[in-house]
Amino acid sequence: MPRPTTSTRWGQASIVLFKLGQSSGGITLFLEDGKPVYEYNAFSVERTQIRSDKAVPAGHATVSVQLKASWRRAGPATAILSINGQEVGRAKVPFTAPLVFTATGTFDVGRDLGSAVSLDYLGREPFAFNGSIHDVAVRYE
Repeated sequence: MPRPTTSTRWGQASIVLFKLGQSSGGITLFLEDGKPVYEYNAFSVERTQIRSDKAVPAGHATVSVQLKASWRRAGPATAILSINGQEVGRAKVPFTAPLVFTATGTFDVGRDLGSAVSLDYLGREPFAFNGSIHDVAVRYE
């Protein structure tokens, strides 16, 4: 999963760090009032969210999501949200995308240029970040 490394004064920031897909299905990591929120939108049938009660600290910070999926196609997964290596939440995703979310959705960093993956920021697109994102890493294990 992407692991944005960012540097800014977070304060009450409400912005998208990354998103993949669109309103009909995808994943997104965003900040709401400086606190990270991860959402797995399983084709609008099931939405799994992790909401941290801890804000991202000021300065250089790493926000990451690890998705531990089963080997079964479209099987369940566990999502783990972390700030600077410290777990701040986890949730069970009942089922995952069997292949891809969409052929027309985009992978965006720092904004959501398509239709909102999460209903939480619907109508606020592109929900853009005006700080600096220094690194985004995607790793499949």
